[in-house]
Amino acid sequence: RRARFPLGDLYKGEVRELAREHGLCVADKPDSADICFVPGGDYRDVVTERTGGLGTPGALLDGAGQKVGSHAGVGAFTVGQRRGLGVALGTPAFVTDIDPSTGSVTVGPRAELARASCRVGGVSWLQRPAAPAPDVGWPDEDLLVQLRHHHEPETARLRFLAHEDGTDEVELRFDHPSLAVTPGQYAVFYRGDRVLGGGRILREDRGEDRA
Repeated sequence: RRARFPLGDLYKGEVRELAREHGLCVADKPDSADICFVPGGDYRDVVTERTGGLGTPGALLDGAGQKVGSHAGVGAFTVGQRRGLGVALGTPAFVTDIDPSTGSVTVGPRAELARASCRVGGVSWLQRPAAPAPDVGWPDEDLLVQLRHHHEPETARLRFLAHEDGTDEVELRFDHPSLAVTPGQYAVFYRGDRVLGGGRILREDRGEDRA
């Protein structure tokens, strides 16, 4: 109730025009995009500078677990990545799995990104759905989930899970296998254009044959 958004009803162009009228030097500043706080736009440079490397080096594996190459550190990869893999498989390849403990990075065709469900932890709610008890589903036909920037929201179902510290953890089961599930990124739940809540993706489950 104490929040104020003085620019909340203005479009960006109108804000820029006001800035020009007041002689503000940022009136024509280029729009920020992606990780705008990283010089050059490559997060790997920042990680290397601050930690001395890109994490555990290891093997690049195909879907059958066969080694097809090697890499200098798991920090150079993210699930769904296509560019900069350092390996040619004859067909377009994507990062489908990362295991920081062993340093292995699995690559394969786009279809191998498909996930039937995932777990989401540390959930914060703006409008929490009623859950009679843990492990009880929320059969909401209107639930949409967005998993990353520019990701087209997908329909899914929520199931509340018991958590030792009392915080909410939920299982998401997608109506159709999702290609955008990436542990460490965030899932945000919507009904229409209203944000219900969101949390961090803990792990994914292929589980295409599960009920």
